[in-house]
Amino acid sequence: VARALGELGDTRAVGPLIKALGDSYSYFRQVEAPLLRKLIESGVGSGERSYIVEDLQLLDESYSYFRQAVAEALGKLGDNRAVEPLLKLLGDVDKNVRLAVTKALESLGAASTQMVEGYLQALKSSDSGARKEAAEALGKLRDPRAIEPLLNLLGDENKQVRSMAVKALQSLVVTPAQ
Repeated sequence: VARALGELGDTRAVGPLIKALGDSYSYFRQVEAPLLRKLIESGVGSGERSYIVEDLQLLDESYSYFRQAVAEALGKLGDNRAVEPLLKLLGDVDKNVRLAVTKALESLGAASTQMVEGYLQALKSSDSGARKEAAEALGKLRDPRAIEPLLNLLGDENKQVRSMAVKALQSLVVTPAQ
C-alpha cells in the first residue's frame, strides 16, 4: 500500500515507507529509498517530516545507494536536526554519498564551523577519496583549525591526498592580494 501511494506521489506514504525501510530484505530497501526521495521532492508536510528526521539512523544503512537517497531527501526537508548526522557522512567511502551529503548540508544552511568539524573528521576516513575531498573543502573554508590536521596528511600513503593537503595548506597560509 505504501509503495502504491508513493508511486502516486501521495505524501501520506512517507511514514509507512520509512517504517517499511526497517525491513532487512535488501531488495525492498533498494526499491523504497528512491521512492522516498521522490515523495520528499514532491513536498511533504510537517507530520511526514518528523517521521524522517526522527529516523535518522537510516543514514547508517550499509547500502550506499540507500544512504545517498536518504541524504538527498534530508537536504530537501530543510530540518536542521539532520545536520549533525549528515556531518558524520562526509567521510563516507562512497563518493556519491559524500556529494549528496555536501549538497544536503549546503541546502540546510550548515554553518561553516559545522562543516569544518565534519571535514576534519573526514580526514580520518579509510577512503583516500574522502580524505582528498575533505582536504580540498578545508582549503576552501580557510579555517585555521585545519592547519595541523592537514600537515598530518602530508604523510598520507596516497599521493593525491598529499597533493591536495599541500594545496589546502597553501590556501590557508597565503593571503590573497588585495
